[in-house]
Amino acid sequence: MDASAVVPGHFHSPLKVVLSTIAGFWLLGATPLEGQLQSVPTYSFSAWLPGLTIGAEYGRDFKSAEALAHHVGLRGYYRIGRFGVGGAAGFRSAGTGSHLQLGGSGAVRLWSPLGERGALTLETGIGYLESGTAAQAATYLSVPVVLSLGLGEFAVGDRKLRPWVAARVQASRVKFARALLNQYGMGASAGMAVDLVGPAGLHLAADVSRRGERRLQGAVLFGGTRFTLGVGVYGNFRLGGQGG
Repeated sequence: MDASAVVPGHFHSPLKVVLSTIAGFWLLGATPLEGQLQSVPTYSFSAWLPGLTIGAEYGRDFKSAEALAHHVGLRGYYRIGRFGVGGAAGFRSAGTGSHLQLGGSGAVRLWSPLGERGALTLETGIGYLESGTAAQAATYLSVPVVLSLGLGEFAVGDRKLRPWVAARVQASRVKFARALLNQYGMGASAGMAVDLVGPAGLHLAADVSRRGERRLQGAVLFGGTRFTLGVGVYGNFRLGGQGG
């Protein structure tokens, strides 16, 4: 199992800020982040355009002492005006096979200090994962509450870049055999969406969190500092003549 498993018995340029943060997280290469979904960053609504956005994504944890967990899945958002909803589904592999995980989220734009592309957004959601073997199956429920800020829109040649940063608190509930453990922590993430050709684009993000260790009824839920990285592609489709 990975480090998040239950074990029995035991203002420079905003664009430069985001790029340096992502590069730093990549070089650190460490353990998985349990945000809304495990082994994939907690993405921000701040980067997404109005309308329907659908994409595919890949996330990966890095830790030499354990199996390298990774996630492959699909993600979708629908945003209209100040509000947005989203959903995600994919398969996470972490040394005990591949397991389906699901997530749903909602967001509301609170303030737009940098205009439409620079909104301060409040987001929350829930993620579900059941992993492990039949004898040691664990069920995870994760609920992050996220405050994110879009850092505007930047043109680099023919490309448009929309970087963002976010901070969150999160609660996780894990059920393992007869043990039910709650774990709390905080985290931060940074990333950007890059418009490529037509409705298609690329998104990438890095994430770090800190959680405390929990012990109950002979089970251990490990804590510590965790890192993960994610990359994906998306398509944005305006519905009914939606504008920015």
